[in-house]
Amino acid sequence: MYDQALTQRTLRNTLRRSDYVRYSRLRDPKVLAACLRLADRYLRNFENTLSRSVGASDVRGRKVNYIASFPLELILRKINTNLRLAFRTQPSNRDNIIRTLCEALRDSNSYAIYRIDIKSFYESIDHELLNSTISANRYLSTTTSRLICAISSWHISKGGEGLPRGLSTSATMSEIYMNSFDMNIPSMDTHFFYCRFADDIVFMHKPEISRRSALDQIKSKLPPGLALNRRKSKHYLADAVPNGGCAATSKAIQFEYLGYSISAINPIKSGQDKVRREIEIDMAQDKVKKIKSRIMRSLIDFCKNKDFQLLSQRLRFLTGNYKVREKNGKFSRVAGIFYNYPLITIESSLALPDLDKFLRSCILSKNGRVFSKSSSLLDKKKQNELLSNSFKKGFSSRSIRHFSPRLLSKIQECWKYA
Repeated sequence: MYDQALTQRTLRNTLRRSDYVRYSRLRDPKVLAACLRLADRYLRNFENTLSRSVGASDVRGRKVNYIASFPLELILRKINTNLRLAFRTQPSNRDNIIRTLCEALRDSNSYAIYRIDIKSFYESIDHELLNSTISANRYLSTTTSRLICAISSWHISKGGEGLPRGLSTSATMSEIYMNSFDMNIPSMDTHFFYCRFADDIVFMHKPEISRRSALDQIKSKLPPGLALNRRKSKHYLADAVPNGGCAATSKAIQFEYLGYSISAINPIKSGQDKVRREIEIDMAQDKVKKIKSRIMRSLIDFCKNKDFQLLSQRLRFLTGNYKVREKNGKFSRVAGIFYNYPLITIESSLALPDLDKFLRSCILSKNGRVFSKSSSLLDKKKQNELLSNSFKKGFSSRSIRHFSPRLLSKIQECWKYA
């Protein structure tokens, strides 16, 4: 049976292999024991511990917290695990959501789609109502509930609102807060598909329902304190596919969601009475721009440090795939151009050829302030080495490139906060 108690023994069970990599001194039993004793002391005066051991930084105009004490990190891990198990919450899987959405988009009947965003999601959550919901859960220990309330009190005392960004507990608590909304929307007669990833929502509704009415129905189901960000809300309409298909393929609808650009295509006539739409998936434009920005930052940094090997490794990183160390310390997950966007329809993708064209232009161009400098540092041999990198090739081959943790940190240094 799972033990929710927060003791030195249970906190020790939250340790991950990666912790011993980050803090090598933990391999010393005496150091580890001292760390666990300190965590035990933190629990006795938890709110003061938060004040002393949580820092904050500004990320894109929002205050994001970070943990400056490893013993506190262990405590928050345990609290978060207790919450997830008591409420049976699971983190959403981005690619599963996209697959399910695409299956709904194949429908040949007419439909309307709303993509909506919750305004200031974390900051707008009613923390008192959420704390009451958490405290009322009979499967959650009293100690865990008390510590959750202490986190809220600390956050509010610092002038914060809703949930503190950056703490692992906040993501789980936000899912708990949205639970009633997730259950209510699918039961609405006018809405026949719904999916959500954090504060990013897509729902499909009958086209005869007006945009205002469809949106008002969603708004009425939102938990207290939450409001839709109308500036980011987008509406799309797909007409029904004629029986037997169209005279020529045509794009019924196109929109971006969770890093992908999704298109529903009306098929050509096939002789069948009922046909289904075809789906094409590509990389979203903001993700394409982000990668182009990283290519440029790599070249700008190269002009400063003249480190060709580092530039080469950065382009290998951007165009390829690599292993990521999971929280348990094992290299059990892969990321990169394929594994970050595995659902891209390679045959129709415009993003991958566009990235390859941009990369080639950056390597060969001699015009402009950056390229005039970088080209003078690249002879033909070096250019050819860089030109061997390809986004389309990296996607198709799925090959894994190996980078040491130290090199990975160095590679990402020039664009880390961009």
